Amino acid sequence: MFQNYIKIALRNLMKHKAYSLINIIGLSLGIACCIMIFLFVADELSYDRQHDNADQIYRVVTDMNVGGKSLPLAVTPFPMAPALQEDFPEIKETVRIVKWGNPLLSKGDDSFYEQNFFWAEPAVFDVFSFPLQKGDPATALRDPNSVLLTQETAIKYFGDADPLGQTLTYGNDRELMVTGVLANLPGNSHIQFDFLGSFATLEDILGPGGSLQVWHAFWPIYTFIKVDNPVGDIPALTDKLPQFVDAHMHDDIAKSIGRTYAVHLQPLTDIYLHSQRLSEMASGNIIYVYTFSAIAVFILLIACINFMNLATARSARRAKEVGMRKVLGAFRFQLIYQFLGESVFISLISLPLAFVLVNLFLPVFNDLSGKELMLSQLGGPIFFLLAGLCILFVGLGAGSYPAFFLSSFKPIVALKGRIASGVAGRSPLRRALVIFQFGISIVLIVSTAVVYNQLDFVRNKKLGFDKDQVIVVSSSDQEVQAKYDVLYEQFLQSPHIANVSAANVVPGKSSLATPVLKVGGSNDEKWEMSTLPIDPDFVETLGIKLAAGRNYDRDITSDTLEAFLLNEAAVGQFGWQSPEEAIGKQIEWLGLGTGLRGTVIGVVEDYHFASLHAPIAPALMVPGNLWPMGTNFIMVRSRTSDLSNALAYLKDTWQQVIPDRPFQYTFLDEDFGALYQSEEKLGKIFIIFATLAILIACLGLFGLSAFAAEQRTKEIGIRKVLGATAPNIVYLLSKEFVVLVVAANAIAWPAAYFIMDYWLQNFAYKVGIGWEVFALAAMLALFIALLTVSFQSIKAAFSNPVKTLRYE
Repeated sequence: MFQNYIKIALRNLMKHKAYSLINIIGLSLGIACCIMIFLFVADELSYDRQHDNADQIYRVVTDMNVGGKSLPLAVTPFPMAPALQEDFPEIKETVRIVKWGNPLLSKGDDSFYEQNFFWAEPAVFDVFSFPLQKGDPATALRDPNSVLLTQETAIKYFGDADPLGQTLTYGNDRELMVTGVLANLPGNSHIQFDFLGSFATLEDILGPGGSLQVWHAFWPIYTFIKVDNPVGDIPALTDKLPQFVDAHMHDDIAKSIGRTYAVHLQPLTDIYLHSQRLSEMASGNIIYVYTFSAIAVFILLIACINFMNLATARSARRAKEVGMRKVLGAFRFQLIYQFLGESVFISLISLPLAFVLVNLFLPVFNDLSGKELMLSQLGGPIFFLLAGLCILFVGLGAGSYPAFFLSSFKPIVALKGRIASGVAGRSPLRRALVIFQFGISIVLIVSTAVVYNQLDFVRNKKLGFDKDQVIVVSSSDQEVQAKYDVLYEQFLQSPHIANVSAANVVPGKSSLATPVLKVGGSNDEKWEMSTLPIDPDFVETLGIKLAAGRNYDRDITSDTLEAFLLNEAAVGQFGWQSPEEAIGKQIEWLGLGTGLRGTVIGVVEDYHFASLHAPIAPALMVPGNLWPMGTNFIMVRSRTSDLSNALAYLKDTWQQVIPDRPFQYTFLDEDFGALYQSEEKLGKIFIIFATLAILIACLGLFGLSAFAAEQRTKEIGIRKVLGATAPNIVYLLSKEFVVLVVAANAIAWPAAYFIMDYWLQNFAYKVGIGWEVFALAAMLALFIALLTVSFQSIKAAFSNPVKTLRYE
């Protein structure tokens, strides 16, 4: 019997090639979408699970509370790790991984400012499973002046030569010996570095005491612990942490700067998707995982609905087959098995085609998502189990309704050809399925439009400063900073250069936060403010407007020692009623660990120095010469849009003044645009899947229009004989589908509004979801639906009534 079912299935596929092709293409597209999204979701969920003891590793994080406001930090103070190791015997290992500047590394004539240089303690190999290809993990990071490279970085500096035992120059004169080579880190690790310097080297650079012993300075210091029994040890540790914080952090200094702290433990495998703290090394978003998973399920359901619609559209042609089988003794369950088998067979054929489509479109998907997904990742017994379940789900899900529907025909009705006037006429279920299909498509259209409107808004919103034609040059090296005055004078001699400035941070990059207090206020009036060490030309270079007072003046000595600028948000934070009231007021900056009292000489209008995800924070601008870390960036504004001449002049001047330092630059507008990179990717991916969902839904609508035309063949012939025109027939066959699409809009709009309103909560500054978006989605859905239906409608309208009346 099974052999007979296969034979009939093949015969039907070959006899009705167009029907079979549409079914197979629809299911293949649906399965291909699911496979690509499965790869994406699996990669997102796999972050940091490559470590042997991933379930035993936790990151220590800090909540810093100032003035009733909590700042969630991914980092800790330097002394945190050794104190935890000493106080809690249940912690087996602690390790600190530190990002300290972008140092200059040199080998011969090649030198680079390295963005991914980290420092780590020797225990990093006891906690993590970073694969060391060369070197001894027990000693590789033990001694001062030792460094590990990734394989890619080793090739960059040493080519094909063995890097072990060779040296790199760090900064001006420190030689670091290469003691190991690591395999390139996998993309699914939130910890990404090119170099690991020994922690002993960092201690030597910073000197005894200093930052290494300060509990209230939060540099990019990431502290990890390892325990043997997470189930038992972590709850006990969590209960003890408040006492630990009181003993070590809530001291007189914390009281003087108005801070309280809380410390928490995060599972390593939760960090990437579930942690959105300040100073994260890298982070994803679990919401996107849920979103894409839902899209995959919905697209597969749309493909299954297509199969149902197309199968039932052919019900009249198979009615006599069903009738004959029943007359010859076939039971209903045998017919159900037959039709379910046919649908599973079609889904089995669709699977290889789906892999071909994935292979074709995966490079495009990787480019949009920023991933390096490969089909080779789909291996092992788990995948084959999932593939088998997918085939059964698609086959049984798509074939269930047609199987039960076709097998329900009564023999006498089927053999007389009266199915068209029976239950097959206008099924409420089929209508509901089409509404569901187009409802999902409309939700995706609305979502795509809202994402792009928001991205257009953040690209074009007035930020309070001019980000165009500004070149940002890295200057974190001490020699560059020492020669800044020479560079400043030389740069301004070019007719292509309008302004030059230096700052510790620039808009779009992470900002500092330091405590500030209001002189003469109560002890409770202390705030943690974004702090921007700048030079006197910063405001003019970025085109920031003054709301009151004046800018820094290079000729006034006190401006470099005891003068501050505030933004309008800081004025409100201090409780002053206007920018003018703030001028001449005294505040105390505690950013250097000791109070520095100074005068507010100016207030700038609020500008967005961070992304539009967050509201403009109170900001304090301080003289850059007071900041011990110096100024990390030089900003140069070009006079014209011809940046090539400006860049050529800057590079030539740089080579003359500092020939042994690399000239590395970015553009400020690109740096700021990178803040919305994940949203840009999201919008592009939405377009792809919205297009595919609409395409697959149109296949279903094509099937339904074919079904309607087939069921009304004789009616169309009679109407034409009685004088109906082709437009009358097209209207007759199309109006029902217009009603279905209108109903789909009515259902999809509230869902789309709720989903996108929730997504927009990620932005402090956002667009409204106007009626235009829904009108666009409705018109687009109606146009696509009518375009799809018109083929069958026009074909029926121009058919010969003589042939249609002889239909039977």
